[in-house]
Amino acid sequence: MSKIWSPNIGPLKGRVVFLSASVPNPSRNPKFLEGGDKSMDEMLLVHLLDIRINDAVRSLVTMVLEAGGRIAHGGHPSITQTIMEQAQLFDKVEGEPPILTYQSRLFVDNKEYSPPPGLLEMEASGHTVINRVSHLPDDLAKAKSFLPEMSEDEFQNLLYRQSAPEAPQNLKIALFLLRATMLGESKAEAGVSIGGMEGIEVEADMFHLILSRQKSLPYYAFPSTLGAAAQLGRNDIRVVKGEPYSGPELDSVRGDLWERRAYDPLMSQLIEELLA
Repeated sequence: MSKIWSPNIGPLKGRVVFLSASVPNPSRNPKFLEGGDKSMDEMLLVHLLDIRINDAVRSLVTMVLEAGGRIAHGGHPSITQTIMEQAQLFDKVEGEPPILTYQSRLFVDNKEYSPPPGLLEMEASGHTVINRVSHLPDDLAKAKSFLPEMSEDEFQNLLYRQSAPEAPQNLKIALFLLRATMLGESKAEAGVSIGGMEGIEVEADMFHLILSRQKSLPYYAFPSTLGAAAQLGRNDIRVVKGEPYSGPELDSVRGDLWERRAYDPLMSQLIEELLA
């Protein structure tokens, strides 16, 4: 029997959830591994975080889509394959695709660019639309229109925080354009932070600046995935406490690793809140 995704099937009715997630890179900044097992080898810890973060992404994507919702994301290479695998569990799509992917032309137009694993397959199967966003400084004015009025110093501070301090200015401009466009155009009604680094921090701020100024929208962080998601100490972020489910029947029921949905119990709370 075909498994159908449709905005007309399920209680979310096409509403968009913004996913902000990636697997931390300890070579960039070791602070994003804080909270992990200090007795564990660093590379083993990163491997376990990879599994845990993708488990969380897997549960979120599947449960949002099962409820008839959509996911908006920036196509980070460490999670896109997982998003594709879960989206393609729905072998028929009605209406516009359930996954909204945003990519910067800074990367897309580079001859050495390799699309994130699973992205083109997801586009070919009709499960995502890829929005390719300008990286040119000339387009800053349009992207800034999604933001509230702010001083030039405030804007420059936001621009500076788009990536690691040592990152080149053209990358920071490209990431700002990507994030402002993604949040402004997708009109997400909730956000979720999982793992990640500097981008997770600034995306949480931009979500509230762009989408949650007049109407308070829910934004969730999963500290059990470590990374920046474990360090978002703000009053307007709902911290989802608890560890992923790890019962012995998880693998025997779910089968292959890519089918694991260890975060289902925690994600079900999130879906219930969105529907309340």
